[in-house]
Amino acid sequence: MYPKRMERFDLYIMGTDVKRCVDALHEARIVQSAEVASSGEKALSQEMLALKARLERLMDFLLPFEHRKEGFMGLTGPEPKVYKVPSGDIVPALRRWLSSAESAVLPLQKERSKLLEDLSYVEEASERLRQLSGLDLDIMTLSILRRARVRVGFTRRYRELEEAIVKVGGSIEGSLLDRKEGLHAVRVAYLQGSETRIEEFLRGRLFSELPMDWKKLIAFLRSHGMKDGEISRPIEKLLPLLDSVQISIQGTIDARSKEGTELAARYLDRARSWLEAAEISLEKEAYASSFQRTRYTCRIGGWVESDRVGELEGLLRGMCEDSFHLEHRPPTKEEEGSDSVPTKLKNGWMGRLFEPFTLTFAIPKYNEIDPSLLISMPFIFIFGLMMGDAGYGLLMLIGGFILLIKARRSDFLKRTGIISIFFGMASIIAGIWMGGFFGDLVPRIIWGDPSRYLYSVDLFGYHLPYDSLKDPMFFFLLSLLIGLVQLDFGILLLGYDRLKKRNYLGVLKGAVSWVFVQGGAGIFIGSFLGGLWELTGTLAIIGGVMLLIGCVLLFLEAGPMFIFSIEGYVGDLMSYSRILALGLSSFGLAFAFNVIVELLMGISPFLVPVGIVLLVSLHVLNLFLQILGGAIHSLRLQYVEFFGKFYEGGGNLFKPFGRIRTTTLLAEDKVSAIETKGGYR
Repeated sequence: MYPKRMERFDLYIMGTDVKRCVDALHEARIVQSAEVASSGEKALSQEMLALKARLERLMDFLLPFEHRKEGFMGLTGPEPKVYKVPSGDIVPALRRWLSSAESAVLPLQKERSKLLEDLSYVEEASERLRQLSGLDLDIMTLSILRRARVRVGFTRRYRELEEAIVKVGGSIEGSLLDRKEGLHAVRVAYLQGSETRIEEFLRGRLFSELPMDWKKLIAFLRSHGMKDGEISRPIEKLLPLLDSVQISIQGTIDARSKEGTELAARYLDRARSWLEAAEISLEKEAYASSFQRTRYTCRIGGWVESDRVGELEGLLRGMCEDSFHLEHRPPTKEEEGSDSVPTKLKNGWMGRLFEPFTLTFAIPKYNEIDPSLLISMPFIFIFGLMMGDAGYGLLMLIGGFILLIKARRSDFLKRTGIISIFFGMASIIAGIWMGGFFGDLVPRIIWGDPSRYLYSVDLFGYHLPYDSLKDPMFFFLLSLLIGLVQLDFGILLLGYDRLKKRNYLGVLKGAVSWVFVQGGAGIFIGSFLGGLWELTGTLAIIGGVMLLIGCVLLFLEAGPMFIFSIEGYVGDLMSYSRILALGLSSFGLAFAFNVIVELLMGISPFLVPVGIVLLVSLHVLNLFLQILGGAIHSLRLQYVEFFGKFYEGGGNLFKPFGRIRTTTLLAEDKVSAIETKGGYR
């Protein structure tokens, strides 16, 4: 019920044993470092950082070529490949493999970079020249003019610019681009002697020059096999040639992509393993640099799980023999009060299934009850009542098994699949109880008699199925009963927690008080509202005294605001009526959809296929809405109403030094990596 017990440890080792101990602690993942002042942090290996950067650049280039499933399908794929890495210094082996990989990849990377640059240039040039296609221009002439000058650009005041240019002895040609805005592409030609006067107009607001290096464009076209006679064509006729150059470059890029795919298949998996190895190496360096050091010794401080102290001692004895000193102790009250003790959750498989829901709300404190297991069954049970349909439950059950089978390497999908199975089972049970199978689909659509029940049976004098639409009051009372049980269980947990911490007065104020309040209130409610018994004088006195004692204890707990505690409890209890609301909406929407399709199919036999498609679509929509609504509202009851009675959160998760290797496996010795044609495997 509580997180695992932790102990604070201080370890003293010889400086010569640091690397071996760090390696062993990283693989064991049993200690969390405490904040320890360093006597002089060592900089991380610059060579390793440089190799890691080269590795990431290599992967960034190859990743777009990888044929890898994305999204959901990627999570259902095979496990990642695992490679051996040296157990000692990985730098020499990584450097050799990276050099081998780069010698194969970098030529393609440089060529592709040049091709992409050329493609971008020709696309930009085509776009600019296309705006000038209405002008009488050829770029060859523009590049060789000496005595004359030609400027091309745009203007929105063509007539004004034309008048000014002609007045000073120049010539101008325009082509309308946008009639609404009056935008023109223009060519302005003039002799060198008129340059000063012409430039005065061209530098103003009348003209915006098109930036284009004509000589660079000509050189580019020549480099792609275009002859001068082709280049000197008018722009309108040059554009198709530019398009052909663009197509040619794109074709070359596509052809090189096949080579990129082959390189990605050859190097990416191994690159991932080397990246993991490099990151682990840097993590170890960072951890070792935080130790307090003397000339010959080092001190390591942190937290370890109480039941793994012996494992830590055995590990150290194997690494350091007897050249170490380990001190460990339970956390002090001050450490527990300051929440500096990390939280390691301790749950069975059912509790672990629901841990993410608890952690999403808040991490339990070290000395606080972990509610992960406690919300599992109520969450499932309440969701089932909110869904209340065996047909929808069957689909969730099937979907859960599919996820469980397909989720090869995704804990999230496996967890989702198992929870979906539980939700499906709960919904099927609730659906059988309420006689819902896609609403009243079977009686209405298949049997053609909506007045019939899906089944009819008397069990110990109780008729099944229960009709929630005809008798919603029973469902309402059941919802409140569920709320009463769960809320009081939360109060019981609060009392248990305080009792365990020997806060006996807190047990009276926070838990026992509610026994008196609810007992006293129950006496009056059972008589006035339920008619369960006659309120005699003695019974009224007992009820009044219990209410008084409960209110006094609540006053000691919350002060004058205790009245709001009672009001809040009533509000929390009424909040469970959402179980009724969601349960009725699930069946009600399914019922309405069935009625609509029944009417549609009754119009004409030709509309039967349309009705079937509509029926399936509407029930899929309803299933999605009810899953969303049921999950959110059921979870809300746990977070707001149940957690509010005993749970606070605010702890810090235990984060052991080390990581679970996914793509690497330590070799037995430094030379066990096998050199292959593709690099070091």
